[in-house]
Amino acid sequence: WVARYAPIVLLVAAYILIREALFGGGNEHRFVLGREPWGPLLSLGYALQTLFVPFVQLVYEPRPEVWVSPWRLVVAGVLTLALVWGTLRLPRSARGTALFWTGWFFISLAPTANVLHQETGFAERYSFVALLGVIALGGVILSAEKPDRPLRRWAPVFCLVWLVGLAAISVHRGSYFRTNLGFLHHWAETDAGAVQPQASLGEHYGRAKQFDLSVEHHRKALALRPNLPKRLNSLADALRLAGQIDEAMAMYEAAIRGQPSLVHARINYGVLLRRRRRTAEAMAQYAEVIKYDPGHYLAYYNLGNAHFSRGELEQAVESYTQALRVKPQSAEASGAMAAALTRLGRTQEAFKAYERALALDPRSVFAQYNLGALLLAQGDNEAAARAFRRTLQLDPNHASARKDLQEATQRLGRGS
Repeated sequence: WVARYAPIVLLVAAYILIREALFGGGNEHRFVLGREPWGPLLSLGYALQTLFVPFVQLVYEPRPEVWVSPWRLVVAGVLTLALVWGTLRLPRSARGTALFWTGWFFISLAPTANVLHQETGFAERYSFVALLGVIALGGVILSAEKPDRPLRRWAPVFCLVWLVGLAAISVHRGSYFRTNLGFLHHWAETDAGAVQPQASLGEHYGRAKQFDLSVEHHRKALALRPNLPKRLNSLADALRLAGQIDEAMAMYEAAIRGQPSLVHARINYGVLLRRRRRTAEAMAQYAEVIKYDPGHYLAYYNLGNAHFSRGELEQAVESYTQALRVKPQSAEASGAMAAALTRLGRTQEAFKAYERALALDPRSVFAQYNLGALLLAQGDNEAAARAFRRTLQLDPNHASARKDLQEATQRLGRGS
């Protein structure tokens, strides 16, 4: 058996070592056994408890504080000892098969046995394949029993009852997945100390534009993991959308202090700084983002907007050019660059930039109106009138387009 499976074990070990060499800087393959030596034993207990006496209600990705149930573990332990006893009584001819399925169980469980860092410590899906080994081992033991023994006669009945029970539990648990919102609330109720359901509820309510509820759940997530930069940033986003700008800025500042490389926080903090007319501070945030991520489109685009607002038009064009190198299909950056080029008097380049913006987004009111204004300034009244009419089709309440259309029409009537 060892000779047969040793190459597979070596192959898996080599794979883990290669992955560690390539991606060792992240959390994916960080060894945690030294820090949490009881992790594999807990994984074994969770797998056996899940097989023999699972929870009836859904208990999703539970922490040990939630899933450890003394009476369930005792029942699972007794049944496991029964399997061990049955295996030891097997005839020599059946021991190889029993060893195979025992190996199947442990090898299948090992990758998610909390030896390496995992997304979550315990989940029923982790042990699904491994549990086949336990079921098969039970089948091997029963097959070795004589047909007239009580265990052999009653085992099918017990197995049928067990399978029907598991099926009923599965059907019942399905009710918790009817809606994503219902699932998240149930997860939060069954594990009050879990961060992820609270964070996910915050994101759900944010997408639904129920910002007060979003803030409430992000606060709960942060309370469970205080000062975690990711959670501070999520709460800041929710507060910003809820209009609580002062607290949002404070949360962004705390997130950045905790993790200076958190570029999302720096971008949004910069946007709020610009709203407060603290443009120089906003520009410093965008510059920091570029240091951490030289290919960050929004950093260049927002930096361009900041330069534009300060009248630094050449620098604005340079920043918009960098933004378009990162994201060539950005109608927004093309339109903004066209506006800067117009102010610099580089009219032909501005025309091309507006045309590119409209080719990328024909419904851009900004590009359509400003193209009309440029055409009007150049004396092309007919083309300007067309651009203003198109602007009003896109936005019937655009007062400047309506006024300038009247001007273009009057000029055409005067023949000028």
